[in-house]
Amino acid sequence: MIFHMYVLAFFAIFASIFDAVDGYVARKTGRVSRFGGFFDATSDRIADFLYITAFGYAGIAAWKIVVFVLFTTMLVSYTRARAEAAFLGKLKFNNGLLQRAGRIFLIGLSLLLFLVFPNISIFGFNSVAAAFLLVSFLNVITVIQRTIFTYKMASGN
Repeated sequence: MIFHMYVLAFFAIFASIFDAVDGYVARKTGRVSRFGGFFDATSDRIADFLYITAFGYAGIAAWKIVVFVLFTTMLVSYTRARAEAAFLGKLKFNNGLLQRAGRIFLIGLSLLLFLVFPNISIFGFNSVAAAFLLVSFLNVITVIQRTIFTYKMASGN
């Protein structure tokens, strides 16, 4: 049963990578649409939820850590969506220290490290839990950066 969770996590991570490539190709070929952007963002949130919670279901990371990384990940997305809505989509708010691709890379790397070295301990946590804590920290920094940027744009500074 646990092996299936590893496979699920790998598929979710690779699906997210292909999703990013699809968005890149759409932008480069000029085939971007409003609905496409909405659908892409919605499917990204579903994928984020699935691949992050898979680690909790598999028992690789404690649920309290899984919930925290899930919360901060969704908050990064939410701050971008609200900021862009406030400016009617005229400005892009994809700034910040950790973007989605970086999160996926760090989590995927931590899973690979966990599979190769399952007994490694980083400050008392396995590689996935340690990466989740790092991602959560970087997510919070990103939310703060986006909040400050939005404030500056809204106030004309």
